[in-house]
Amino acid sequence: MALDIENLPQDPLSAALCYAQQGYPVFPCASDKTPLTKRGFKDASTDPSQIVKWWGTAPDALIGMPTGEVTGIDVLDIDDPEEFKAKCWLDLTSHTTVKTRKGFHVWFERDPSKPLSSRVRPMPGADTRGDGGYVIVPPSRHADGAYQFESSAPLKPMPVDLLIRVIKQSKSKTRQADSTGKESNLSYCSMYADKALQSECQAIISAKDGAQEFTLNAAALKIGSLVAGGELDRRTAHDELMAAAMKMVDFDPANPWTETQLEAKIKRGLDHGALNPRGAPQGSVLGGITAQELSQKQFAPLNWIIPNILPEGCYLMTARPKVGKSWLGLQMSLAVALGLATLGQQACQGKAVYLALEDNQRRLQDRLKQLRPEGYATPNLILFTDWPRFDAGGLEKLKELIEREKPKLIVIDTLAKVRPAQTNSNVYEQDYKALSPLTELANKHRCCVVVVHHSRKGKSDADALEQISGSLGLVGAVDGALVIDGVRSDKQYKLSLIGRDIPSDDELAISRKSNGEWEVLGAAQQVFISAERKQITDLLFFHPQGLKPKDIADNLGKKQSATRKLLLSMLNDQQVKLAHGLYSLSTHIGNGGVSGVGGNTGNTGNEEG
Repeated sequence: MALDIENLPQDPLSAALCYAQQGYPVFPCASDKTPLTKRGFKDASTDPSQIVKWWGTAPDALIGMPTGEVTGIDVLDIDDPEEFKAKCWLDLTSHTTVKTRKGFHVWFERDPSKPLSSRVRPMPGADTRGDGGYVIVPPSRHADGAYQFESSAPLKPMPVDLLIRVIKQSKSKTRQADSTGKESNLSYCSMYADKALQSECQAIISAKDGAQEFTLNAAALKIGSLVAGGELDRRTAHDELMAAAMKMVDFDPANPWTETQLEAKIKRGLDHGALNPRGAPQGSVLGGITAQELSQKQFAPLNWIIPNILPEGCYLMTARPKVGKSWLGLQMSLAVALGLATLGQQACQGKAVYLALEDNQRRLQDRLKQLRPEGYATPNLILFTDWPRFDAGGLEKLKELIEREKPKLIVIDTLAKVRPAQTNSNVYEQDYKALSPLTELANKHRCCVVVVHHSRKGKSDADALEQISGSLGLVGAVDGALVIDGVRSDKQYKLSLIGRDIPSDDELAISRKSNGEWEVLGAAQQVFISAERKQITDLLFFHPQGLKPKDIADNLGKKQSATRKLLLSMLNDQQVKLAHGLYSLSTHIGNGGVSGVGGNTGNTGNEEG
């Protein structure tokens, strides 16, 4: 795709919003290119409200944009054009290029099969900015002027011969990196190092008066040793530590440390720490945990939002169109907000958020009146009829809402309204990435997120999870699913409860009341098998000579395999008898119902005892 540079505004805020509108997340940076956000480029966003807030605080901030997987853009950062031109030929006019203070940025379309890492000098005169990196984009200003687009063209992958040279020299230089870690070209951050880095950054930000310098030096020393030990790259370490240092409260407000002083302290600490390289402790198993350590941990009990039905975590709730899944989502939200019983269980009271993205406020009001005529007004139920897509600031907005309101239940109705736009790439991967951030959010905040989605058309005898529309990536990304099986004409439906924290997958028979409310009728196996058996006994009553399994299946519109299985079960329960391949009513069956089954007397509903 080509970036629209013809209409790019020249003031930082308008330009940042322009990038976001085209789908490129941005974040603010200081004049020395250090991120002004807590987590650096990881905080990049396309949410206009967040961007306005950032540049409202720092109007002249440079515009940073992540590279690699986040934006689909790899960048060749040519700092020494003469050296690069002498050893690596590249026609810059056929690519999108940006004039920088020292040279050029050349933008390429990222190739997922050949991911490019962010490395320092993997080739003469140039660095690479790919996964785990970022660049400053126009019209950000530097000491000698401004970043400017020299040319714009549809993004193309890096030429193969150039890519091969980058990879080849990167590997060679990585092997030659000295033990100080100053030229480390590792392009990743291990789980252990990431946890350590975030911990040290938090310590820097919260350092008390009198402890600021010691805390900053100690943090840089510790992280420097991990850089030298190969647990993370120096650039990431520097950027994260610098971002934290910029947020640290000054010991002497009248004479605060300058950015240059902070840079020097961090550099000195990283250099000294690199003299004592260390990796992740063996006991940490690269950020994991041993069975012995796990046996000694104590966890808080699982939070049940609706006991035995909906625990904490992220769950899909699916049904076919117009069955009433939106009503169930609203019903559960109202029950949590008011502390009411729902689906036969007492809901845990607390705040609930319902994103009714296919409804309007009038319809919501009508439905709430029907569900609770005696009154539904409560500040605990927060309703939205509009929400940005997750790749357009929606996910960040949801994080902020959860952190501020601390809801027990969030219902997103529907997935199609918030998921990122789908491309022609791997469907499973897209589906997984659409929901996995929600699962992380739910588990982090110990709340429940229910995502409403569609089931495949038509009734199905398949596994409940296979009824969910889309690839198995959706199911793999969440903690479980609530699958409603049935079509609009049905009076009773089957609700399958499937989840990692649901002790044994359960199936309930449910139906809707006249006011739209869903109610539980009992265990699905009991309710539906009793009804199916009644259909067979009613049919056989009018065919005393008996019928073949095929004839029974055809009369009832059932599958032969399922009918034969049910007949064998009824034969075992003495509800039918078999002679010469024909099934007929057992002597235990009368025209008023089932009697003598399990020692009980049947009723006119022909229910089993």
